[in-house]
Formats: sequence, structure tokens, C-alpha cells
Amino acid sequence: MKEKLQTPEEQANLHIVENMNVNNLPVFMQNILSLAHTPAEKDMLLMSSLVACGSVLPNIYCRYGIAAKRYYPNLQLFIVGSAACGKGIANLALELVKPIHEKTPLIIPGDATYPAFYQTLARQHGRGYIHESEGSVITDIWRSSTANYNTALRKAAEHEAISRSRCREASVIEHPQVSMVLTALRMTSGECHSPEMEEKSRILFGKTNEALSCSDEDYQTAEMVGNKLILHMAQAYQLVKGTVKVEQPKVKPLDQKQILLSLLPEEFESKMLLDEAKSQGISRRTAFNWNDEWQEQGQVIKFEHGKYKKSRMTV
Repeated sequence: MKEKLQTPEEQANLHIVENMNVNNLPVFMQNILSLAHTPAEKDMLLMSSLVACGSVLPNIYCRYGIAAKRYYPNLQLFIVGSAACGKGIANLALELVKPIHEKTPLIIPGDATYPAFYQTLARQHGRGYIHESEGSVITDIWRSSTANYNTALRKAAEHEAISRSRCREASVIEHPQVSMVLTALRMTSGECHSPEMEEKSRILFGKTNEALSCSDEDYQTAEMVGNKLILHMAQAYQLVKGTVKVEQPKVKPLDQKQILLSLLPEEFESKMLLDEAKSQGISRRTAFNWNDEWQEQGQVIKFEHGKYKKSRMTV
């Protein structure tokens, strides 16, 4: 498959750090990003650092879905690029984990077989961080091992129990928390169509008892990063399928619906909602529809007829 070259505008739209207000990031993350020079290096360093940080936060989680299932900040990142494109900067993320690993074992070698992977993960109470600068090493392990390795990583992405049977004994790791950063040269057509890509479908290309609040700035940053990652993942799957067309969505800093919500007080009534909506040129019907969506998303709580209050988005 012949790869279509991107225009400068398309490349710029894929950048994450260049399209965000870096001052909204924590100071330590700003200091980390100062080590990168090009837009691509900044993006790779940001994402790999987020994965590394997520691997050392075992007590932070959010609840999602009807069953209120716990999801931890463990991500799996696969950085694909050409030679000499600066992928090596992602290795700095490993340095964030090493000091913690010295006190609480966390790192799992990327070239570990499935039995070694499972034993290490079990010994580390279900927590693990894999960092491999040669993605082909992991791919070779997946190809030569049984399907257990692929299955374990897919289940770990959902924090579902993984198990291993040996002779007459069987063991189970409940709620595994596995983070992973892989870097590799641009995939060939043969690699893209390999069975190992099934596992990569779960990978990003590219609680304590107290409640944590999410500010508008944090929400805006997270939303923008998510939108950019969707573009990166779609481009990765172009290599896999060769037929996927990536539409470049317009990423707004903060959409009109969220602006309206931010302008409302902590507690408001229907009349206040309509008055504020009217001042923003928003119709009555649209305002009520958005209010319904806020309630479905948990951003607004109805506590009396026609009376609402903003909720703290908790994780």
C-alpha cells in the first residue's frame, strides 16, 4: 500500500502539545516537556509520561457504566514512526518509574514470555509497567507464545481477571493494572495484517475515598488530547486496513454547550438557564436538550422540580 503524504496543515492538526495551553498542565509535566524540542517529540514525551504516571497511581480510579465498574489510569501506548524521528525521547518516561520501582517492584521486561510475565505480575500484586523501545520484541513474543499473552493484555486493559493453569494448580490475578509503552519503526503491510494487531486494537497509538474535582481547564485539556489521539489511532488503522478515511474534526477549545454550563451558577433554575441561553443566542429547546444531556452525563443533578445544581465530576 502506498502511503499518502500529509500536508503541513494535516500534520499540524495532529499535534497535541502545540494545540493546548501548556500552562494548564501541572508544573512537573511542564518541566518534563521542556526536554523536548520538536512538536512530535513533545507529543511522544507527553503521552509516554502520562502512561508512566498512570502506572504508579494504584488507588485512583473512576467508575463507568451501569455496573459502575472500576477503571484505573493504566494505558497502553504504541508509538510508530520512521527512523530518526525522535521516538527515543519516549524512553525518558521509564526514568519516572525507576525510582518507584526500586521501592515497589513495578517494571516487567518487554521480552518476558507469558509465564514470566504472569509470575512477575502476580508477585507485584497485579501491577506492572512494560517499556520496550523495540516494539518488534513484543510482537515476536506474541507471535511465538500461546494466545495467553494477547488475551492477558486485552483483559488487563479492562482490568478483568487473568489466570494461568500449571499442572494441577491454577492461579488468578484479580483486577490487573498493566501500563505499557512501546515504540517501533513504521509497520510494514505484512505486520499490519498480522494476528498481533488484534491486541493493538486496545492500545493507544501514537479512588481514593476522597473526591477529585475536574476544572473546566482540565476538562478542556483532556478533551483536546482525546480528540487528537482519535486522529492518531485512525491513521494507524489506515496502515492496517488501507481503506479507512480519516476525517479531520474541528476541535474547539470549549464548545458552546460547555460554555453555557460554565456561565450558570452552582445552583440554578429553569428560568435562569433560559435567560442565560437567550443571552447567548441559544434557543429554548436547545437549552433544555443540553440540560438533559448534562444530567445524563452526570454534570448536573436535578434536586427539585425546575431546580438543578452542578455536580463535581469525580474520579
